[in-house]
Amino acid sequence: YCETHDQPKPFNSMKPRTTPSIALRPTGNAQGTHKFFSLETGTLIKRNYWTEYPMPDSIIQKVNQYGKKAMQPDDTFTFANRN
Repeated sequence: YCETHDQPKPFNSMKPRTTPSIALRPTGNAQGTHKFFSLETGTLIKRNYWTEYPMPDSIIQKVNQYGKKAMQPDDTFTFANRN
């Protein structure tokens, strides 16, 4: 579990500057970008900067909700989009 650092425009707005996410894998580019599963939107996002945190029970419950919505068995969570 991590908080990915966003770069909202304009920079002086009151928009959140991080997104709760689950790290998936590196993209393989020179900048060190990784792919993440956004826990806010349920979509794939790419970010260069993030902060790792211990995974609280509330995040586990949220991931389980996404799995149930996608009709996954209780003990699995499959990311089918490999792009």
